[in-house]
Amino acid sequence: MDLKIADTNDIPLLIGMIKSFYEEDHHDYQEKKIQKALQEFIGKKEHGIIYLIEYENKVVGYFILTFGWSLEYFGRDLFIDEIFIKEPFRGRGFGKKSIDFIEQYVKDNNIKAIHLEVNKYNMARKLYESKGYQSRNSDLMSKRF
Repeated sequence: MDLKIADTNDIPLLIGMIKSFYEEDHHDYQEKKIQKALQEFIGKKEHGIIYLIEYENKVVGYFILTFGWSLEYFGRDLFIDEIFIKEPFRGRGFGKKSIDFIEQYVKDNNIKAIHLEVNKYNMARKLYESKGYQSRNSDLMSKRF
């Protein structure tokens, strides 16, 4: 497995995977808004980074990391905004290796916590739990503007 930081040339590739992810996870897919958000996000490392997951010269998935600050966790924190592995490549360890990479990144960059959101029916939940991620008995609440 190799990782590549996505750039604006990768947006069409990302759009296809994001559409698949949103359909599977029952998110509201709005392609034009997603394209605009990707244009605004990519290349601004202070906000976060998108990594493409590659295997045998093929892109098999991606993950998006966003940065924040948390008083509760005493400093910088990271949110795994999205992680997606294409269907034919699931169950081969790409998710686990991606989480291992993210955790090392956090340690190397003095980040105090990793957060992620996972639906109850998502198969990746078992992976996250096996890596020590726990529900905080609180709900992520959102309001769009």
